[in-house]
Amino acid sequence: QTPFLAIFHSLFTRSHNGLAEKLGSLNRHWSEEKLFQEARKINIAIYQNFIYDEWLELFLGSESLERIKNAEYNINVDGSTMNEFSNAAFRIFHAFIPTKFEIREGINLNFSDVLGKTELLNYYEDLINGMMNQKMSLIGYSNEVLNRMFKNYKNIGLDLLSMDIMRGRDHGIPSYYKYRKFCNVLPQNLKVFNDLAPTISNKSIVQLRQTYKTVYDIDLIVGGALESVEIKNQSNDKLGFFGPTLQCIITEQFYRLKAGDYYFYTHSSSFSQEQLNVIKNYSFANFLCENSNSIEVK
Repeated sequence: QTPFLAIFHSLFTRSHNGLAEKLGSLNRHWSEEKLFQEARKINIAIYQNFIYDEWLELFLGSESLERIKNAEYNINVDGSTMNEFSNAAFRIFHAFIPTKFEIREGINLNFSDVLGKTELLNYYEDLINGMMNQKMSLIGYSNEVLNRMFKNYKNIGLDLLSMDIMRGRDHGIPSYYKYRKFCNVLPQNLKVFNDLAPTISNKSIVQLRQTYKTVYDIDLIVGGALESVEIKNQSNDKLGFFGPTLQCIITEQFYRLKAGDYYFYTHSSSFSQEQLNVIKNYSFANFLCENSNSIEVK
């Protein structure tokens, strides 16, 4: 769909093959299947470490991170993916897609112009450098996302946010109101649109009143995207990158993915303590340098 997704897939394929090669040189008696499975196990652990020890640190609040950090395997926790997470809450990242992507120095393309363009992978190393140097957009849903997704020859495209809203309805996801109650976001008993304050700004409340018949009809992705976000409170504790409802759902999902997975790399006896220390000290920066040829972070 995009060359940027393809690059991440190929980086982990490169990592797997590199691990298999190193394991093979150390264990010449191992079969091809043994090499594959052992390299796969280490590659998954590396990926989990990046997500839980680096990536989540950027987005979740202190309380959420503490809950996830202390999660241990629990046979009663369902480790599968929640419907409201995959088809609503986690799609909030569509709001952070930049209008333009840096392909190589001095060359930028609109997001809608890179969709499906596999030939851009000819600029593999340039794309990686561009991704490392370009900052995430913080202005909300761009015109590229709202009007030009999968555009045709007339430059008429689709609205990704509308697609996300319809996806949530197709999956039968309850309303934003229901998840505010589940996540104990105050005030709990909403009756009119003005009750959404101060979680949602007055300007957004006016727009919601014009769009929905009642406060109980608001779609989860819409209400969640409009929630106010505070990065720090008075005690300087990090509160997170999302509003309270989305942070609640995203935190619950990553807690379950860890607590409900017997094979999570820190749970099982698959690795010795020495091996775990090596994995934990292997950063995403190390990973990029090992699996690409020209990282030049500015």
